[in-house]
Amino acid sequence: MEKTGNRKDIGELLGVSESTVHRLIDDDIIVKTARGRYDLPWSVQNYIDYRCNKVKEEYDEEPIELKEKKLYEQMLHEKTKREIAEVKLAKIRGDVHSSQSVELVWTDMLIAFKQKMRALPVRVAAEVNATMNMAEISTLISNRVDEALLELSEYNPEAFYDSDYIDIEDDDYAESPSKNNKTNKTSG
Repeated sequence: MEKTGNRKDIGELLGVSESTVHRLIDDDIIVKTARGRYDLPWSVQNYIDYRCNKVKEEYDEEPIELKEKKLYEQMLHEKTKREIAEVKLAKIRGDVHSSQSVELVWTDMLIAFKQKMRALPVRVAAEVNATMNMAEISTLISNRVDEALLELSEYNPEAFYDSDYIDIEDDDYAESPSKNNKTNKTSG
């Protein structure tokens, strides 16, 4: 078996173009034996080593950056999953309410308040007509405004609960910081 070949043989053997063969000859990767003849076994072995080293160099240039980027992306993904789970748990406990629930409850409360405020002049006018004492009139108007405002002060957290709510005993999450610091948070 002949162990030498020409440029065309080397190109076919390595599966590269003629211009790549020229570059590999210039880089001393393909071993020349005589004019126009090249040592096939050594050239193939050198080409394999060259490709392995090139791949290793390409990998070695960015592995830390790639690993850090991948680790960072995984960290962000896990953080997002944890935040979603925390919001879902807070919603189940009734500590957080959906924006739709808050909007619905507040709309109902404001409609009732608006109705009381619109009825105020008619109710007060009839009662004021019966008395002409300024102190009584002032007290009367003040009491009617307080009645209307009472509508807004009657906060009932259960009005905000939706189908995700589960009643959990206080002992089940006594160590939860949100239990001691309950505020009306919304999530949308």
